[in-house]
Amino acid sequence: MNTIRGAIHSLKPCTIGIDVDDNVFPFIYDIIKWLKKEKGINMRISDFTSYHIDRVLGIDINKAEGLVLEYIASDEHEQTLPFPGSKSVLREAAELGYILPIITSRREDSRDATERFLIKNIGEVVFDGTHFSYNPYTNKGKNGTKAEICKKHKIPVILEDSVEHAQNLVNQGIRVIMLDWPWNRKFKHPLVTRVYSWR
Repeated sequence: MNTIRGAIHSLKPCTIGIDVDDNVFPFIYDIIKWLKKEKGINMRISDFTSYHIDRVLGIDINKAEGLVLEYIASDEHEQTLPFPGSKSVLREAAELGYILPIITSRREDSRDATERFLIKNIGEVVFDGTHFSYNPYTNKGKNGTKAEICKKHKIPVILEDSVEHAQNLVNQGIRVIMLDWPWNRKFKHPLVTRVYSWR
């Protein structure tokens, strides 16, 4: 059961929140390539022992947020492909009756780009709405934490890679399917199922 598909199928059909970045799409991998090409900044995935991009890059948080927004608006982001297996697993889950809302801490003003991106790469029939949460890395977002969104919409499980979000979620009794990354490797909790790939 150390795949996302296995973790989903271990549950009866229910609502499972889906975080986008570094769960469905390789955000950090691709922003690393973009930073090298566009800004001359050389990073490796192993440098990201935290999801605080400002700390990893050693820059001001506003500058880091500006880089992220610039990347999301770029052609490179538009051309990013989902992780192998994610599209088929999500479509299969939807067909089996799982309800799959997107829950992301991207900024609300990236809604159009995010939804367009998901429809293009996964398909519009798979996801049941998009929720934009508070972002603990930028201290921004008016729609509540991911845990508050899950509670409000009765979402018992979420696919999430962020330690900050996961800690808040498990504190509220919400199960987390956690895709393994350097920034979350030390996080353990009885409500966390660690997975290593989609299939």
